[in-house]
Amino acid sequence: MADTMLIIKNLTKIYDDGTEALKDVSFEVEPGEFLVVIGLSGSGKSTLLRCINRLIEPTEGQILWDGVDIVAAEPDQLRRIRRQIGMIFQHFNLVNRSSVLSNVLAGRLGYVSPWSSLLMRFPREDREKAAKAQERVGIADQAAKRASELSGGPPAPVEEAGRPYLVSTPTCGNLTRRDDQYRDIMGTTLSLAGRGFSPDTEIEIWWVDPIGNDFQMRQKGEYVSVRTGAGGAFTIDVIMPYRLMPPSLKGRQFHRIEARQISFTGVLKIGDPLRLTVERMVETIFMGMMATIFGIILSIPVSFLAARNLMSGSVLTMGIYHFTRTILNIIRPIELLIWALIAVVWVGLGPFAGIIALTIHSVAALGKLYSEAIENIDPGPVEAIQATGANRLQTIMFAVVPQMISPFVSFSIYRWDINVRMSTVIGLVGGGGIGFLLVQYIRLLDYRAAGIAVWFIAVTVGVLDYVSAEIRQRFR
Repeated sequence: MADTMLIIKNLTKIYDDGTEALKDVSFEVEPGEFLVVIGLSGSGKSTLLRCINRLIEPTEGQILWDGVDIVAAEPDQLRRIRRQIGMIFQHFNLVNRSSVLSNVLAGRLGYVSPWSSLLMRFPREDREKAAKAQERVGIADQAAKRASELSGGPPAPVEEAGRPYLVSTPTCGNLTRRDDQYRDIMGTTLSLAGRGFSPDTEIEIWWVDPIGNDFQMRQKGEYVSVRTGAGGAFTIDVIMPYRLMPPSLKGRQFHRIEARQISFTGVLKIGDPLRLTVERMVETIFMGMMATIFGIILSIPVSFLAARNLMSGSVLTMGIYHFTRTILNIIRPIELLIWALIAVVWVGLGPFAGIIALTIHSVAALGKLYSEAIENIDPGPVEAIQATGANRLQTIMFAVVPQMISPFVSFSIYRWDINVRMSTVIGLVGGGGIGFLLVQYIRLLDYRAAGIAVWFIAVTVGVLDYVSAEIRQRFR
């Protein structure tokens, strides 16, 4: 029996809803033996595999791995056992928002200290093994990409009648590079053809690299631009520019080329109402931004304390969970104007009071949204990281946090949108921003100036709503 690798004794698993997934299962696996478990869907195959490395807690029975009872193993011992068990999940359970390299190195989390893994300081041997594994499956040049991008690059744009459209031939090539003598070795020449632009209009050619930096292209010391013909079309040849990219961006990269249409207008004369409105509108936007930043910083740790699936480990953590939830439920229903009035009484009139009010309300709102997002994460990647022998901190950083980036960004941008809109309101009670200026114009019966302020509020809110929607779309 000492030589038997795996022994299952009278294993039973009954779920909370009464479903009996496993009943008195017993078998042994000898070293070198190849065992296949076959059964209908729902017969308990996945439950059996998850019980073996205790991703699911058995109801009864024993699981002996090299003579050690996995069911009775302490957390540290369980992680050491999991390091010896390789588990391939049906849906792979990749952390899609993490890089390919990070997903591969996750298999070594059980052998690396938590702080080293958080800083991605894996031993050289582990990185070499990861590189060989990627090379073996033909994705060595995809290491820096997100796992979700392994299927290919961004979709090609679709031409629509009556709208500007730009096509490049070819669509791929080599960037301009420099040799050891710092002489330029020219990149691929791209033939650009634009259609659907305004007739007889100047078009600037811009380049956008993978990390979001954009610049107007230059060739022979001159900015690249072209003028459309009577039909709104143009053609031009450009050379792919020189770009110094971060070392992490290896292999294929996806750059973007843009044709920006330029329109010129006459000289504007800015009046005092417009100038003051612009200044207060900028103040309003920054009030919303600062309140959002402070709210995010404070609400992220609060959200982890308010997530049931992370705090259900003991009576103490559940007590912290209920206390945190109660505080959030008390703060959130109180209207923002009430918090603004309290802040004005506390620190006086001005934008500082508005930022305090917005921050308090943001912490409560974002804390609830973030915690609910954490509770709804896909448990598959969590199980996959746990199966490597990772501890709780490593599991949160490598399985929970990457899944949270998308909803966190979405909720944060949405909250910034709300805060900017509410910043225009709290000025009515002295909280600063454009609302404060609007009240003064109304009281002075200067309705033309008030109209300018109202238009700026409407346009700014509309633009921010559109921008936030676009950003949330990109982070889905």
